[in-house]
This record gives sequence, structure tokens and C-alpha cells, in this order.
Amino acid sequence: LLYGNVRIQGSGPDREELGGIRRGDCAGYKYVDFGTGVGGVTVRVAPGVEPGRIELALDQMWSPAVATVEVPGGGDGTAWTELAAKVKAVRGVHALWLRFRGSGEDLFRVDSFRFGDGPPGPDR
Repeated sequence: LLYGNVRIQGSGPDREELGGIRRGDCAGYKYVDFGTGVGGVTVRVAPGVEPGRIELALDQMWSPAVATVEVPGGGDGTAWTELAAKVKAVRGVHALWLRFRGSGEDLFRVDSFRFGDGPPGPDR
């Protein structure tokens, strides 16, 4: 589920990413299985000029964040980097919401995210 300007766009052969991300946009994923628990998240992003952050929430878009990934500014939106954050105790199956915060337009692009016992973790 996508809210705002954020959209799925091609990023290469057989690859897609979230792009066009602006302040207040959200992306939702249903039925994410966190298994017996996770402690960290790693997100692969291409930072834009302005800094921003990705807040991860469970079940409802407006729920309190269980993790926040700070995305530095100073990029041009083309160089990929992996950023990690700790996740509050999460287990079982939940809807996952990525809330995008910052100022300006085209804050950053998101290629992928993965959860594990602590940053960085194995793919889930």
C-alpha cells in the first residue's frame, strides 16, 4: 500500500525500488513474519540532498515507531548505502509501515530492507 507521492519504479533488470519519496509519504506491507523476534533492521537507501528518516511502525500507519532509520543528506540520490537501526522487541506476523520524514522532495530512494537479531541482520 502506498500513500502520497511514493511509487514503485524500475531500478534495473528485474529490480524495483521505492522512489519519489516526500515528507509524509508511507509504504505499507501486509503479513510480515518476524518469527520469534528481531532486534535490528538494515535499509539500503540512496540519500538525497536533504536529510530524512524512515520510521517503522506495526499494524497501523499511526502506531508508535518500533525503529527509526536516520538518512543523512548530502547525496544526489544515486549512490546506495546501507543504514541500520535497532528494533524494539517485535515478533509474530504484523503489517509493517514505513513512514518517510524530512523536508523537500525526493528525499531518498529505498531499494530494500531486512530484519535480523541486530543490525545488520539476515534477509527475512
